[in-house]
Order: sequence, then structure tokens, then C-alpha cells
Amino acid sequence: MRAFIAVKIAPALLDAASALQSRLESQCAGVVHWSKPDQMHLTLCFLGDVAAEKIGPLESALRSACGGTRPLALRLERLGCFPNVNRPKVIWLGVNSAGEALQSLAQRVRQATQSFGEHQEDRSFQAHLTLGRIRQARPRELDKLSAAIANTAASSLGEWTANSVELMGSELLPSGARHTVLASMPLSGEWLVASG
Repeated sequence: MRAFIAVKIAPALLDAASALQSRLESQCAGVVHWSKPDQMHLTLCFLGDVAAEKIGPLESALRSACGGTRPLALRLERLGCFPNVNRPKVIWLGVNSAGEALQSLAQRVRQATQSFGEHQEDRSFQAHLTLGRIRQARPRELDKLSAAIANTAASSLGEWTANSVELMGSELLPSGARHTVLASMPLSGEWLVASG
């Protein structure tokens, strides 16, 4: 099973992200494959394929990694691109938190779960919400897209509180990926006893 670990985004902010996608699409139609709002999330760690018998131990490791973490006050802001706005491949919105709580949680989650999946994360954690991925595009289309991104104000779309971390399963279908919650770890600030 393909699996990843994520934080869900508040529905109102998904609506705001969708509206931002529509604004950009109106300026550069057909250049970007946009993420569906119900599939958007803040990925803490992508695991890739995980053997079915490892899901229980993975959940226990994730529960321990999240233990002691209080709910996170997060903010959705800053429109950006990977690798950069002049050569966009991925369009994203940044996710920020006060202090180092989010970075610390992501690091603990990665360390606790890295041995469960076949994918090894070699990039440093950069909190973001993927809005879309660029299709094959001509240079003039990319220039138009870059200008649209540069001219789109997205300083802050709002704040929400993350009260849990989700272990997600991902199934690749002809219509796109379908994500399901396999387990949810509350962020209560308490140290949780691992189950199983």
C-alpha cells in the first residue's frame, strides 16, 4: 500500500486555495494540472509502498512520534514554485507556524517512520500545500504562468489549528489518486501509549 503522513487543511482554507487556483487558471488556461481540493494536505512524510503487515507497527511508531505535541496553530500563506518562479514545475502555498513546533514534529515523524516504506526522503522538510503541477508547456506559456504567479497576491489565506496527524493510504486510479485515512493521531500534548 502506498502511504504518507499528513496534516489536513481546514475546509475554509481549501476553498480559498481553490479560488486561488481558479484565478491562476483564468490567466494561463491548460498549462497546469491542478490538485483537487479534497486531495490537498500538508505532507509531513511520504513513505511510498508499505507492506500490509507493517501498518500496525507503523501506526505505533507514528503515535509515539506525535506524543507530547500540542495542537499546532498553522497559517496558509505565500505563493511559490519549485524549483523557482522562472522554471515552475510545482505551484504551492506555504504553511507556517509560530516557533519550531511544525518543523520539530515533521523531523520526529520522519525519523520514527523512515524504515517502514520503500521511499527515502532526501529533501529537507518544506511545509507546503501543492496547488498544481505544470504540464508540458511552451516557453511562452511558461512565461505567462510565471507572470501570473508573480502578480498574484497570496500573502495570507488564513489560519487553522491542526489537532491531529493522519496516516494516509493512497490508491492510484485512472481518475487520479484517492486518499483514505488509515489512522489518526491526536495532537493533545499528552504522551500516548502505543497500541498493539
